[in-house]
Amino acid sequence: MREPCQDSACGLIKIIFPSILNFFLFIWILPAHDADIDFSYRVGRFSGLGFSYLRMSGKFAPPPRAVNGVLDLRNWDFEARGPLPLAGEWQFFWQCFVMPQDLGMPNELTPSLINAPGAWNQTSIQGQKIKGHGFATYALKILLPPGHQRFSLKTLDMATAFRLFVNGKEIVGAGIPGKTSVESVPQYLPTIVDFEGPGSQMDLVVHVSNFHHWQGGMWEAVFLGLPKDIHAMQNQRMGLDLFLLGAILIMCLYQIGLYGARRQNRSALYFGLFNFFIALRLMTCGERILVQAYDGLNYRFLLILIYLSVYWSVPIFILYARSLFPKEVSSRAVRLLSLTGLGFSMVVMFTPTRIFSLSMPYFQVITHRRPGVRDVGRGKGGGEQAKRIFDFYSRVFVYPSDRCQRYSLHPAGHFYHPPGSFGPFCLYFFPGIVIVQQVFPRLFNG
Repeated sequence: MREPCQDSACGLIKIIFPSILNFFLFIWILPAHDADIDFSYRVGRFSGLGFSYLRMSGKFAPPPRAVNGVLDLRNWDFEARGPLPLAGEWQFFWQCFVMPQDLGMPNELTPSLINAPGAWNQTSIQGQKIKGHGFATYALKILLPPGHQRFSLKTLDMATAFRLFVNGKEIVGAGIPGKTSVESVPQYLPTIVDFEGPGSQMDLVVHVSNFHHWQGGMWEAVFLGLPKDIHAMQNQRMGLDLFLLGAILIMCLYQIGLYGARRQNRSALYFGLFNFFIALRLMTCGERILVQAYDGLNYRFLLILIYLSVYWSVPIFILYARSLFPKEVSSRAVRLLSLTGLGFSMVVMFTPTRIFSLSMPYFQVITHRRPGVRDVGRGKGGGEQAKRIFDFYSRVFVYPSDRCQRYSLHPAGHFYHPPGSFGPFCLYFFPGIVIVQQVFPRLFNG
């Protein structure tokens, strides 16, 4: 049996290589683009067909899912296929912390079923849809293949405090789950825990509470695998995030340096600031580099950074877009988005987390549906170049990443980090080329 690559550098190559191919494909295609042929659409269709083929071929076949609170992994080869998310139908006890020893005992508790990962908002319990605030118990029975002595579990975070039991023993948690907002202490803390194999069956019980965010529940997947694979997953994701963080910060400093050398070129300043906020979001989301670097980081402070990185980056990006394509982006759109970002930022700074966390969906509706933003690149000249960049990006990077996440496409032998992180990095890179071309035109004109 072929062993998966254990070397961290080899793992990173496997992760980044598909996106690098897309990067050079962009460089090769853009100059030869025919205005009468929507080439990016063809590439997007080709990407979709490719992922459909990989899914049907079995190499990227989705892992098993839990059914009625039971996940059957007796035919899952952890050595060959690596870790998998514990996804599917979990037993769900709303407004109740059920201890592991009480599960299966004759009592009045009747579990519901809930799909995890995902927020518990709008889940129907006894004919009524629940809201984000509350507490609950998740339970899952896992049937394991024979021959493994040790396993590992990887969690990113849950909304907004939890503790996890394996066969009656508490092994990991974040924050303090409670039955009221006073008893509960929220925390986002990515964790990995190794434990002895429980034999042929594993019973998972998770207590989750949320009184500090508009969404609650097990919204991120819990991964189960062998210790070597789970830790390799952590190293690969952290390695890629740190690589992208360093690259984006370098672009940030470089663009601000360009602005310092040539003050009239404000596009470099806007793009540098935009990269700073993207780097800030990268440090506070996903593996949450900032949390792991500063243990015990205050939950409210972390959430403020997460939301401000979005609410400030959008107005700065539209300012940057207008500085490059003044005929394509209206001044009205710039004023509207600037005032919107400022208003939402004030809400974040002066209201509790349970209130300002609800602002994100409204902000997304405003920014995604604003005609001045959606119409970027629909004109002539520089706008046509902008349209090519954004359209190609959406079809080549976003579409395949969405397919990976929707169908749980994980290559055998190692954890697959979708190109969703590397794709935006390439998008940030191309506008930098436009700015450098404006500052140093002789480099491009020969």
